[in-house]
Parts: sequence; structure tokens; C-alpha cells
Amino acid sequence: MIDCRYFKVQEWRLEEWEKVYAPLNVAGELTKMILWLDANPKRRKKKYERFVINWLNKAHAQVVTAQVQARVQAKAGTQVKSGCWVDGVRMA
Repeated sequence: MIDCRYFKVQEWRLEEWEKVYAPLNVAGELTKMILWLDANPKRRKKKYERFVINWLNKAHAQVVTAQVQARVQAKAGTQVKSGCWVDGVRMA
């Protein structure tokens, strides 16, 4: 079991998240969550599982978007304009 100060994560759960959210660094994201919670004491959570899943979903979406954008840029040899859509993903 991993103690994240505010919540605990079972080893099997961490392994599950690493599979589901690949290529995201889940352990690194857990560290970021702890730092964010330390820096925002008034915004502490009541439902930490929900907080973790929402955080991982957002971080995973950012990684996937960056990967898609890199593929498009490499394929086209140009930069993708901000706000356009590629393969159903909005480029930031």
C-alpha cells in the first residue's frame, strides 16, 4: 500500500491505473496531487478517489493531445494552429 498522506493507494490499483492511463507517469501524477493538496489546504477533498480519477483523466488527455499534435506536425512538417481539431481531439 502506498501512503499519499491524504489517501492510500493499493499496489494493484496503481498497476491498474498505469495500464489504463499509459503512457502517463501515474506515480509522478500522484506526487503532483500531494503537492497541490499541500499548497491548497482550503481546497481539500472529501472524495479522494474521485479527485484522483479526475486528475488522471485530465493529465492523460493532455498527454494524448500532445502525442496527436506531434504526429500531425511530423506528418505535415508544419505547426498545427491552436484551436483546430485532429482525429476528434481539439488541439490547444
